Amino acid sequence: MLVEGESDCHTAWLHDFPALGLPGAGNWDEARDAPLLAELAEIFIVIEPDRGGKTVLTWLRRSSIAPRARLVRIKGAKDASALYLADPNGFAAAFQRALDEAEPFQAIADREANAKAAQAAETAGLSRS
Repeated sequence: MLVEGESDCHTAWLHDFPALGLPGAGNWDEARDAPLLAELAEIFIVIEPDRGGKTVLTWLRRSSIAPRARLVRIKGAKDASALYLADPNGFAAAFQRALDEAEPFQAIADREANAKAAQAAETAGLSRS
């Protein structure tokens, strides 16, 4: 899994979740980083509910890992470390639940594309059936 920030790696590792940390949401380098994940069938990416999360989604749209990406959104916490601090004893179960609920990036991208197409059709005065 990819997480934003080094401290989230430590939190994940403490509970035996494999993780790689990006030192900031905007520091993905496709040529450097994507080959490191080439053999992984699925890549879980924690999306934080802030500008950093939006930045991750921006580079992910152009990345070769996008078809294998599953987006993890942690309910009630900004990131893995915040989830741990809120309930250290319940962290592992809550984090696993977030991983289990992760949505494929492609499903989200398809919904966005369909919404844009519908909006364009509406703007053009066309109805979609």
